[in-house]
Amino acid sequence: MLLLAILFLDAGRTFYYPAANAIGLILIILCLIGVLVSFFTKYPVDLFFAAGITSLIIGFVIFILNNFSLIENSFLTENAAKLGTGFEILFLSLSMANRIRILNSEKEGCRPLHFNNPRKATRSNLTFFPI
Repeated sequence: MLLLAILFLDAGRTFYYPAANAIGLILIILCLIGVLVSFFTKYPVDLFFAAGITSLIIGFVIFILNNFSLIENSFLTENAAKLGTGFEILFLSLSMANRIRILNSEKEGCRPLHFNNPRKATRSNLTFFPI
């Protein structure tokens, strides 16, 4: 709706930028709530992933608050979105490396069970499912 108003209506141009920032702030808060909820469920989030999302959220919240003139204008507040995105990339890369390490260790843990099984796979001990 906001996109259509930006493209076709000139009357509300002074409200478009604050409205886009407010929508962005709401979406960022929803992302933060999603990360927090996942910590309390049985599928916890990787700490590096949570740190990456948190750094992105903090960077954009500071940037949006600076756009609304609620905090003092400085180099850090003007570039908070860029700094938050940079830290997010760093932490998400560490999260991906951690996930790959976990998957490789699980794969290596299962390998001896497969190769050391003395029982050969024969037609009698395999289970077939009809299609």
